[in-house]
Amino acid sequence: MLTSADIDLSLIAKKLLEKNLQFSFLVPTETALKKSIIDAHDSFRAFLKQQDIHDYKDQQKGTKHKKIVSASILSNGEIAESKISLYRPETKDGDPRLWVYGLSKYASPNNVIAVIYHKNNLFVLNCSEYNNFEKHLNSGLFDTDDHKTISPIANELLAKLRNISSKGFIKTITPGDTGIGMTLESLLEIQANSSREPDYKGIELKSKRTRSRGNRAREQLFSKVPIWKSSPISKAVELIKLRGYIDKDGSEALRHTISADKPNSLGLYLEVDQENDILKQMHYDSETEKSTYDVCWKLSELKQALLKKHKETFWVYARGRGKGANEEFHYIEVTHTQKPAIEKFDILLETGLLTVDYTMHIKENGQVRDHGYLFKIKPEAFSILFPAPILYSLES
Repeated sequence: MLTSADIDLSLIAKKLLEKNLQFSFLVPTETALKKSIIDAHDSFRAFLKQQDIHDYKDQQKGTKHKKIVSASILSNGEIAESKISLYRPETKDGDPRLWVYGLSKYASPNNVIAVIYHKNNLFVLNCSEYNNFEKHLNSGLFDTDDHKTISPIANELLAKLRNISSKGFIKTITPGDTGIGMTLESLLEIQANSSREPDYKGIELKSKRTRSRGNRAREQLFSKVPIWKSSPISKAVELIKLRGYIDKDGSEALRHTISADKPNSLGLYLEVDQENDILKQMHYDSETEKSTYDVCWKLSELKQALLKKHKETFWVYARGRGKGANEEFHYIEVTHTQKPAIEKFDILLETGLLTVDYTMHIKENGQVRDHGYLFKIKPEAFSILFPAPILYSLES
């Protein structure tokens, strides 16, 4: 349903999430508007359930069991009172349906309609009418406050990083991509180990080279292996052989970014099934126009991995110069985050702002070599997942 949207969903989602809003999207078709019937897709049903508004699973079929909830349609700077009907018809297995009273006057086919829950009220906003969308979003109706404090441990770590920065460029202790993090940990006298616990007294450290401002790459959040025993494809080697390609070294490989907003060049995409607590990696065959389910993760386990990894994090950036064993780093900046907004995880996945990278190939001995199943956040969505990040310069 959402794939027919006439405006970039990730753009709209980013602006709504920056306001710390709870919402779900509807994209009504021409038929839906004519018949005053919209299918209540999985994400919308989960949204209603999460806000304790309605649970379709508990609803019986038929019009006499229809539930009516109050809502307000936002249009041209005005608020029009409306209602939303939630029901399951006697026909078609009682597939969940809804209708926003009067929606046809405010929407055209394939418009993106956001249903927003804010301060115990439902609001309906046409996001495809962009000027209208921005006017209401910035009217003050949805403003919230979000303040963070810095702990003594964070202050202690910040002071140490500023001392390290004052030394200027420091030679890496090992060549390659891992050098920047290992060098910093060595300077902080953190012992190298394989533990997944936070690096510095409960604070996670993530280090990377700087890029030009406004051109930072996706941030890696964590790695999580699919649940092979619950997936149609039960091994990494099978996934590579079925969906992979031959790389420049002649190896069978699968290195690709996968998102939910559209299939990538290999036909791979993500599908969020909130109702069953599953994130699926799917494959779309353009010739048959059919999709196949490959592997899955539990959404709840992904969220727990994020909470455990990034309860509090220092994202440290450094300038680099030189190459290989002679590379040097000057640590210059920190972004400090606390308590990721876990309730936004699903919508970030759905709109393509949070992605998964496959990083694997088959070695000559037939074994799979991988660098993890990497969950990454796009730079424009970083402050959405981590509200009110604090930026520190280490050079001052």
